[in-house]
Amino acid sequence: MRIVEQYSHLNGREHILVHKPQIWQEILAVIQNIDAEKSSYKSVEGKDNERKTPL
Repeated sequence: MRIVEQYSHLNGREHILVHKPQIWQEILAVIQNIDAEKSSYKSVEGKDNERKTPL
């Protein structure tokens, strides 16, 4: 998986980058190790329509 957008509430990202850079590297590593294919949604057919549900 990859990071597409970022939102930093109260400059939290900047605080982590300055004060805890090792934590930021760990966050990036965890996100990069997520298999997006396995984390996707599957279709479930309902009575009236098809809906999406997490695996």
